Amino acid sequence: MISVLWIFSFHYFTLENSNFFQAIKKSRILIKGHFWRTIFFVLFFNSLILVLLILAVIVLEIIAFFILGQILDHPLALSIFIAAFGFLVSGLFTIFQLLTTSLNLAVVSQFYYGYSASSNLMINPEPLGKDKYKISIKYKTIVTISMITVLLLIAINSFAIFNTFSETFNDQFLSGPQITAHRGGSNLAPENTLAALQKAIDEGADYAEIDVAQTKDGVIVVSHDNNIKRISGQDLNIWSSNYAEIKDLDIGSWFDPQFKNERIPTLEEAIQLCQGKILLNIELKPTGHEASLVESTVKIIHQNDFSDQCVLASLDYPTLEKVESVDPSLKRAYITALAIGDIQKLPVDIYSIESSFVTPEIVAAIHRENKEILAWTVDSQEATEKMVKIGVDNIITDDVAQTRKTVEQMIKPRELIDRINDYLFADLLS
Repeated sequence: MISVLWIFSFHYFTLENSNFFQAIKKSRILIKGHFWRTIFFVLFFNSLILVLLILAVIVLEIIAFFILGQILDHPLALSIFIAAFGFLVSGLFTIFQLLTTSLNLAVVSQFYYGYSASSNLMINPEPLGKDKYKISIKYKTIVTISMITVLLLIAINSFAIFNTFSETFNDQFLSGPQITAHRGGSNLAPENTLAALQKAIDEGADYAEIDVAQTKDGVIVVSHDNNIKRISGQDLNIWSSNYAEIKDLDIGSWFDPQFKNERIPTLEEAIQLCQGKILLNIELKPTGHEASLVESTVKIIHQNDFSDQCVLASLDYPTLEKVESVDPSLKRAYITALAIGDIQKLPVDIYSIESSFVTPEIVAAIHRENKEILAWTVDSQEATEKMVKIGVDNIITDDVAQTRKTVEQMIKPRELIDRINDYLFADLLS
């Protein structure tokens, strides 16, 4: 509002050949008595443009709603539709920007001449400089140049949109994110057990997330805690215990008496159960005491021909670097609670980020690098809806059934349009 006092500085500077300070002073004098009227009309004309833009978007969405319902099962038609929709939205943004700029300049100029006339102020009719050569520009030339300019601006906006959609508007976006059962089906059976993995399979999860550690004698076992007192009642560290000392411990009774006979499984047992039924997100949990956590894990994966059915993840980045040195073909996921800085530049395939730090901007940035993003641990319907809308590739959850139900509700045509809009606008704004 303060800047409105100097709203005519541009006109005095260019039309009256005033210097910077003179232009500011003259603008304040000219707007005296017209301050609120000027603000009202500038706001009114900008609001009018915004209303027209909103109406145009509503019309597009109504059309899109009916079209989407007919072509969701036709990939080629769907791709063409998305391209056209993105181009139209880009065009609307471009036209909105051009209209806002030109209309504001026209409105302010009208006020400048009107206020000057009402105050009996002289306006310099002479141009500041005279052309040495007379150049006549035809109307068709002006129209042609204007159209080329508009199309160029639309192309720039469209490139920003398509650069993101080309990699991310895929099966996952159309069918919703994949679902990972956290520590297996840990809401239905004791975590990280064969029973929990079977529950994850029965629930139809795409992935099961498990944690692995190495015993003193080099066996890779499935367990989240290195000290297993919480799940077994025995104050033992996995890294300082031989497998024989822990393999028969009951780790199911704490969850429910019906799981009394559940034991700590080895990674090989977990892979054999999941082979061909569910993918595994295997989190490596180093303590610094292991002899060969990475090497032994990779060896088990190779022995069971499981390379294409798993991802190796870790909070410890050097551990992921070791995975790459042992077998660069294995997919690696970096787990982090925070998403700060340009983390998408790290040389990993997947980012597993705590859901409260997952934003449309970080999703778009990671997708621009042709990488995937997982969100953890998402258990509420509200959080699931948010993750689906902003386009994460995978949701890690304790409740697979509820998450699946929410995802299926979110991929209907109406919700799909909302997700496309969110993705388009987030990319344009970023």
